[in-house]
Amino acid sequence: MKKIIGLAMLCAASAASAEVVVGTVVSSTGNYQTTTRQIPQQVCNVEMVPVYSDRRSKGVTGAIVEGGFGSTEGMVGGIVGGVIGSQIGEGRGKDAATVAGVLIGSQIGNERARENDVVGYREVQRCSTRYSTESYEKLVSFTTTVDVDGTSISFTGPRKYSQGESVRFNKRYTIAQ
Repeated sequence: MKKIIGLAMLCAASAASAEVVVGTVVSSTGNYQTTTRQIPQQVCNVEMVPVYSDRRSKGVTGAIVEGGFGSTEGMVGGIVGGVIGSQIGEGRGKDAATVAGVLIGSQIGNERARENDVVGYREVQRCSTRYSTESYEKLVSFTTTVDVDGTSISFTGPRKYSQGESVRFNKRYTIAQ
């Protein structure tokens, strides 16, 4: 058993061996990655918005009509529509045209009453969020080149080395198969 373990150790030792070598740093430069991010910005503007006045009639007739039947304009529109409708057709058709004229005229009059007049303007602040994109360079590692006995060796790592600094390496030799 001891012979087998000793033979295995001998094979392992003969397959690979290492020595420590010292090299001199030739250069060490940073490796950067471009990264972007969204930056929110609140943008506010002052806008002028119209101020409306209510055009509805306020007289005795207007108060009665507004109390439950629409507006004065709607009542006048219904009368005018009824008169126009009564001029169309004969018999029952004339009655239907009169009713249709009253309904259409009062609807048009009520819509007109809902239209408001602009009596002035006021300032209103309105805000929204807009995003701008910012790009920046982020340092992620360093690539260092070292001269070891006339051979340049480069490696990447988290540390920056100074030019002329000594760096130690394990140099391994393996048997080619």
